Amino acid sequence: MRKATGLALAVVAALAGCKALGFTESQDKDFSGNVTPAGTTLESAGQRVQVVSFRQDFKSDPPKVVVTLKNEGPPIDLFSADVEFGYPVPPDSFAPYDPDFSSIDIADFDAGKTVEDVEVAAPATRTGKPLFARVVIPEGTQVRMTAPRESSSRGLRHGSLLLAGRVEVVDMAANLTPPEGQKPTLSFTIEHVDSRNPDSSIEGMRYIVQFFGQDGRLVDLGRRFYSLKPVGKNLGRLGETATFEVGGLDAVQGLAGSQPVLRLTQ
Repeated sequence: MRKATGLALAVVAALAGCKALGFTESQDKDFSGNVTPAGTTLESAGQRVQVVSFRQDFKSDPPKVVVTLKNEGPPIDLFSADVEFGYPVPPDSFAPYDPDFSSIDIADFDAGKTVEDVEVAAPATRTGKPLFARVVIPEGTQVRMTAPRESSSRGLRHGSLLLAGRVEVVDMAANLTPPEGQKPTLSFTIEHVDSRNPDSSIEGMRYIVQFFGQDGRLVDLGRRFYSLKPVGKNLGRLGETATFEVGGLDAVQGLAGSQPVLRLTQ
């Protein structure tokens, strides 16, 4: 009986020690300070967009946020931001939370325009409820370079999710530093992964590909290049894929060492 009591006390002491060092379960922490407050201004590359309202709805299936945005700056062909959803981590993790992202992409965002009640669902690949959500502008260390679907020793890793999680990048091929006399090439393969609307066709997609240097800064290729272009293909139903090549790369310079970020809108 004494041995059992001693073991229990040792466990309690160990747990207390972990908490003293900050190794507590993420569920026990207060993440309210991470949530984007109404009135926040998102500024990047001359853009100025206010978060008029931001509401979390984690009781919905899937969890989501509802955002109202106002463009307080110049017109924007495609305003892009991300919603970061923070998920719990195991008690033995050093990370405060496990992040995952869904995109916000608003086309033709005119000066002074307000876009109300934009719903952004958490990634369909996640289970459980997030601890918090917030809007982040993809720049610097927060830029999420577009990545394809990959298999690894830890299992299948989903590719970048676009159109609020309805489309996944499953493959990409790039040659941005070709031999002299050849043009740079970049293509993406995307897949319809919206299991909530498996028979709903995803049509009229338009894209922008932005290039970021190793310092996380946007490579200035001019507004003409950074304008919306049609994908030219539709995704008819769940599981259907489409491959498209990015045009206009032969007319630009300075892509060596850069990383592409694909954004989609309808």
